[in-house]
Amino acid sequence: HREGVDVRVYLSEHSDSHWVNEASFLAAKKLQEKGIKIYLFRGENNNQRFNHSKCFIIDDMASIGSANFDHRSFVLNLEHVMILQEPPFMAEFERFFEKVQENSHLALPENLKTSFRGRILYSFRRFI
Repeated sequence: HREGVDVRVYLSEHSDSHWVNEASFLAAKKLQEKGIKIYLFRGENNNQRFNHSKCFIIDDMASIGSANFDHRSFVLNLEHVMILQEPPFMAEFERFFEKVQENSHLALPENLKTSFRGRILYSFRRFI
């Protein structure tokens, strides 16, 4: 995190895997301590749907693909990531992030609860 750089991470507030959620929350706490804004996605109308997208925007470039942002996806799995800079796509992608932002709230440290088993799972994150 550098001065003047807006870094936001969106995580699902609810997931289909409670353990993975807890490990993600622990990683999010570590990022939050470095000044990165963490948002929790609730879904439209607070319907507790989770967002499984893996994407980012940096300046005039966007990425979308199947890769999780973890060791396993980048080293072991056969994942695909597309990097695009086409203006029509960028405009649509920015609208997607606006919709995610509308259905998310800024996480407070107390929103990122992690149990003992979540901390154990986090410590083995490179292997799962």
